[in-house]
Parts: sequence; structure tokens; C-alpha cells
Amino acid sequence: PPPPPPPPGGKLGSPNNPTAATLRWRQLHWEVIPMIRIRGTVFENLKDVADDEDEIDRDSLKGLFSQDPKRKPERRSDPAKPSGRTAGKGKNAFVTLLDLKRGSNIEIMLSQIKASLDDIAAAVQTIDDEVLDAESVQSMIRFLPTADELALVRSYEGDEQRLGKAERYFRRLGTVNGFESKLRALAFKQGFTETVGAVRDWCDTIESCSHELQTSPKMGRVLALVLNLGNALNSARGPAHGFALSSLPKLLDTRSFDGTTTLLHYLV
Repeated sequence: PPPPPPPPGGKLGSPNNPTAATLRWRQLHWEVIPMIRIRGTVFENLKDVADDEDEIDRDSLKGLFSQDPKRKPERRSDPAKPSGRTAGKGKNAFVTLLDLKRGSNIEIMLSQIKASLDDIAAAVQTIDDEVLDAESVQSMIRFLPTADELALVRSYEGDEQRLGKAERYFRRLGTVNGFESKLRALAFKQGFTETVGAVRDWCDTIESCSHELQTSPKMGRVLALVLNLGNALNSARGPAHGFALSSLPKLLDTRSFDGTTTLLHYLV
């Protein structure tokens, strides 16, 4: 069957370009607003956008986002992934039960906490934010022991002083009932004021951005450009008169056939 005609009224899909309908175009998978629902939206107030279409490089758009169906797409080779390295094993006079790298990271964390293992466990038990500062608590949460690790260190029956510092730390922490919940409660307590301030700043930012979007004359022009680009790519579906703003992230997902750019970058 013959290919569908381009959308009427748009220069990007103009019948004056007889080859456009024979090309395979990238599709912009947006959510189209039906014509009966355009009233009351920003698209109702869009005026003639011919000037915006004139500023679009139509040849560049066709070169990036269309392809001759008879031409086989070039396959780009994936970049080589860097090979991982394993750390060498060193001699250790202590009994180590944990993974060497994990145990080393935990010992580095403990070296930055100016408190003994017993004091750390007591601070967690009482949710004391004077012994443990916010950075220390976040590090402890990041290196919480797993159930298997706790079972492993608890099963050790030898001299505890021969255990590595990470293993002894897990044994102490494991004596505190609900240590994970208490650590997270301590982190919430320490960051509450900062979190409230951040939420207030975020709300102010959203309110300011909403006001700018509602009053900016440039916003309508950008939406008009997106509408024209989308109609050019989706010419087989017929022209759309509006789209849901939630479809804007799709501009970043719509890539050129050679994979070098996206529709968002082209728009910019």
C-alpha cells in the first residue's frame, strides 16, 4: 500500500518534499491531547507558529531522524568495558572472618570515629548524637552487617581479641537490639532541621518555577517547536494539536538513527 501522506499545514511534512513520505522516521512517543480537550490548555493560546518552523533546519532533521528503509542501519560497537582488578592479599596476624575488602573499608570507617567499640555500641543503644556525629552515623548505616555476617562473627568461639577490628565491631553492634532502626532514628534526628529547610527551599523553587512557566512568553514558543518537531516525526499518524507536558522527557529518549544525538539536543 502507498505510504501515508504527511500532516497538512506543516512545512516539515510538506507535500512539496516528495521523498519525505518514503523515509522511515523516528517516532516521538508522546501523549497526544485530543482536539476536544485543547480548550483551557496552553495549546489553545498558541498562535501561528510558522516563524518557529522557519528556524528549524529541516534537512538536518531528516538526516538525523529519518532513514531510507532500503538502507541497513549501521551497528555501533559497544565500548570496551574496563577490566576489574582484585586487590592483593596481605598478611594479617588477626583472625578475619569477613571479606577482606569489606573488612578493610569498615576499619577505615572506624578509624574516623573517635570512640571505642563499647562506646559506639552504647551510643547506638541510647541514640546518643553527642558521641556519634551525622557523618559517622551515615557511614555506619552504609556498612550495616548482614544477617550472615552477624551469624558468622557470633559463631566464633576463640579469643575475641584475636579477631579483626571489623569483626569485633560487628559483635559489639550485634548486642544492641534493633541497632539498624536505632541508627536510622539517630540519622533522622540529626538531619531533621536540615531536611525541613531543604523541603521548604524545594517548595519555594517549585512555586517560583510554576509562576515563571505560567507567565513566560517563551514557554509557548518552545512548546510550539516541540509540537512541530513531533508532528514531523509522527507524520504517518496525522497532525497533533497538543500533547501532555509529561511527554517532554520523551525528547531525551528519542535518539537519531546514528545514535549521536537526541531530539532534545536537536531542539536546543
